[in-house]
Amino acid sequence: GTSFSTGWTFSTPAAAPALPPAPTHVAPSNGATGVSTTPTFTWGAVSGADYYGLYIRDITSGEGPIVFDSEVNYGPISGTSLALPSGYLAAGKTYRWNMRSHNSAGWGTSFSTGWTFSTPAAASKFRIGDSVRATASLNVRTGPGTGYSVIRTMSAGSTGVVLGGPINADGYVWWQVRWSDGTSGWSVENWLERA
Repeated sequence: GTSFSTGWTFSTPAAAPALPPAPTHVAPSNGATGVSTTPTFTWGAVSGADYYGLYIRDITSGEGPIVFDSEVNYGPISGTSLALPSGYLAAGKTYRWNMRSHNSAGWGTSFSTGWTFSTPAAASKFRIGDSVRATASLNVRTGPGTGYSVIRTMSAGSTGVVLGGPINADGYVWWQVRWSDGTSGWSVENWLERA
């Protein structure tokens, strides 16, 4: 006769979930202008995702620094929106944002396609024709930037009239000023005040 052993049962673990795809952007829309420096980012939900990562890069002058990385600056984002806290975005800049999703298998390896947006320029400190005063020793240059030659250094208290500007260059805002001694050139607004 044929006899069989007692049967044993076993089970296999469920297959690990696949890494999640990137979410789709909703807002701010690609190419948006006049976006607040504290915008609310929104995106579409990804099935099975438990949280999301948001990454914002300053691209005003090319491929600049990441100014917000939710993994470092915030923590896991659950849900499909985030009101960005103040202090990360600046006026008059262009940014690119993208995202990725996380599930029990880990972070998705694909990032969403970056969308760009820009913030409005800050209100100007001066207007053409304003009288100004240097608050410290202040270089006057042939053009708006640190690479231009210094024509003269004005002493604190020197006064002049705004002829042109503002121009953003080399991390500063520059104004063209005709100083009371007749010197005309470009100076940084950080050391200028209304006279």
